[in-house]
Amino acid sequence: MEQGFTSWTDNESPFREEDYAVGESEFSTALSTAFYELRDEGFDAAVAHLVAETEQLVEDRFQAEGAIYGTEKQRLAEAHLSPVGLAAEQYVDALSEGLADLDISSLGGSGLSEVLDGFDPVLSGQSPAGEDFLGSLVKKAKSAVSTAVSAAKKVGRKLASAVVTAALRKLRALVRPLLRRVLAFAIDKLPVPLRGPARSLAQRIKLESEEGAVDGDLYAPAMGLDLLSLAESFDAALAGALFEVQSSVGEPSSFAEQETGAEEGLGGSELEALAAARQELVEHITQAEDGEDLTPAIEQFVPVLLSALRVGIKLAGRKRVVNFLAHYVARIIGRWVGPQLSRPLSTAIVDTGLRLATLEQPNFGRPPTDLGPALLGATIEDTVRQLAMTEDYMLEDEDLMQLAVSEAFDSAVATNFPAGLIRPGLQQAPTLGGSFLPMLISSAHPYRRYTRSPQIELTPQLANAVMTFGAVPLGTLLRAAGTALPQRFRIHIFEAMPGTSLSRLARNEGHSPWLGFNMAVDEIHPLTSMVSGLLLQEPGLGTDVPDGYLGSRHRIAVGQRFFFLEPLEGMARFEAEAGRMAAPTPSRRRISVNLAHARVMGKFYLSESESQQIAAAIKKGHGVPALLKALVAGTTLAPRGETEEIEEEESGFTAGLLRSLAPNILRVLRRRIRAWCATAIADWARQRSGEFVRAASDPAEGVTVRVELTAVPGLNLVRDARAGRLGPDALRGVFSGTAFRGTPNPVVTVTAGRIR
Repeated sequence: MEQGFTSWTDNESPFREEDYAVGESEFSTALSTAFYELRDEGFDAAVAHLVAETEQLVEDRFQAEGAIYGTEKQRLAEAHLSPVGLAAEQYVDALSEGLADLDISSLGGSGLSEVLDGFDPVLSGQSPAGEDFLGSLVKKAKSAVSTAVSAAKKVGRKLASAVVTAALRKLRALVRPLLRRVLAFAIDKLPVPLRGPARSLAQRIKLESEEGAVDGDLYAPAMGLDLLSLAESFDAALAGALFEVQSSVGEPSSFAEQETGAEEGLGGSELEALAAARQELVEHITQAEDGEDLTPAIEQFVPVLLSALRVGIKLAGRKRVVNFLAHYVARIIGRWVGPQLSRPLSTAIVDTGLRLATLEQPNFGRPPTDLGPALLGATIEDTVRQLAMTEDYMLEDEDLMQLAVSEAFDSAVATNFPAGLIRPGLQQAPTLGGSFLPMLISSAHPYRRYTRSPQIELTPQLANAVMTFGAVPLGTLLRAAGTALPQRFRIHIFEAMPGTSLSRLARNEGHSPWLGFNMAVDEIHPLTSMVSGLLLQEPGLGTDVPDGYLGSRHRIAVGQRFFFLEPLEGMARFEAEAGRMAAPTPSRRRISVNLAHARVMGKFYLSESESQQIAAAIKKGHGVPALLKALVAGTTLAPRGETEEIEEEESGFTAGLLRSLAPNILRVLRRRIRAWCATAIADWARQRSGEFVRAASDPAEGVTVRVELTAVPGLNLVRDARAGRLGPDALRGVFSGTAFRGTPNPVVTVTAGRIR
């Protein structure tokens, strides 16, 4: 039985991104702040790296084997992860014992850091991903101890040791459950979510919506439990542990939860079952006679698909809808079923080049012998998926339900069928004339590949207008990778299916006949309608998904589309080092707002290449303008991505509260935050630019400049305005901007590397 987690069956993130209210009690505020302090993108990336490394180990050993070798796969993955778990537990044990006899509450920030550094373990002897994970866990432990000490001092210095002990005990207890989920990802299982603590935290700090479903509930995640949610749940449980001791002097704790069952964390085999059902459907279509009714085969396939889709539950209980869908789709595609009737479809496939090198590469993606049945199967699957995303009211009315089925089928045909067989009005990209080819359909992690790879001229201006994950401009990422622009690229386009993982997709494409080099996962970008319109002049080829699926490559949606840029001019593309998961981290900026404490935190990360250029200029005596340009530009957010980059600190997620404010309030607040940050940066750069040079000389990649503003004028009024507690005069001050007059207290610090 795993310690510290309760079973949970809901696969959605417990933290709603919209329509929430900030908890008003000091306890709730402290709890949410602790969660935010523990969140670390580096830890998220380390977990993803460990998953990818374990996946690849299993894939390489059982490359041609199926689910029948599940036990052997599990043993291999366990053997790989066991040393990581043991080393993590030994480190936490040593840290706990070493701190037990210390009066840590009397240590200052630097003194505590020095003590914690003394327990750093030797990371050699582990795999590359294992070392990465352990290094991130060490950082997580230090953050937990520092947060515990800080939190304990607010309620009583004597509690510091008890809080630290509880936090480290919880951290140790969480390691093995986390690694079990890593193992589950590697052996094609849907991991059981670690949701009990996360859900309790969400309720405690009132992050959950009190209203109905948000847009994100209509979209199915490609993986039932994504890596980002897994890391969030880990931090939620750890944040809760910091307050188990303190709750005795405040509000009762909701985190002293025990396991209610003997779940092991490996979860179910829905993805493997779906892969088998998908293959069975394709084989049934292949063997069907001319005009054979496929209704029974479709009705048999639908429940398996719905069990793998989070949004599928709304259809699972509507037999009337499923029956109508099966009859409708079977009747229309019947014209392509059978040895004779399928010939026009097969001819169209050959004419549009769908076969390309695919059928000539038996080890690549294991495409079916005849793509006709595979495309029909993909069309059926897409129709069901898109109908499952339909609003409930569309399924309750007979006429609206029939309309929804028709629209879902039309969209599925437009995605999968050759353009020559589709009505002009339904074609997604008429100038390209391609369609999506199902890849790895017998795998638990399939995806689709677009059959056209057009060439484009990418200029610096165009690259800066294209936003990739996390609202980072594509131009920023390419500059960090050392890619010169303008340059010509070939675009490769993909679509996610249930079970799609971008890391697996990148590895598979690295062995494809289309690419002559490995593809790094950080070189895959979301293809939205806007991006597709900018790059290809075909907005219909892109897909628009909720913001929650645009923040990280570790959380993607079924049906979401992506692109990869293959440079055509020599070796201008960044070649990732062996064993690395990603290209160099691009420059990024994040501004977080803590309304409860009237605090603003700006974090400006400059990539390694940009940091070295600025440091060299400073040494020559003329680098301050370059430093100011890079940092001050970070306070002026691009029109697109503006909302994504200003966060409300209590949650650590996209600013649902700020986004819900009246536009003029938000506009004035943004302008004032930029002014305060820019002024503080300018004062610091004039007097202390040497600190940046020293940070840039550190072996860590890049430099982070932090700007903390405290006692920020007007933020308390913004909070009260959102809660409806302001009188007319104060409300007018917020709307006009006069409430934000004044100067906060700024503190600017610089650190080597990237910090969350």
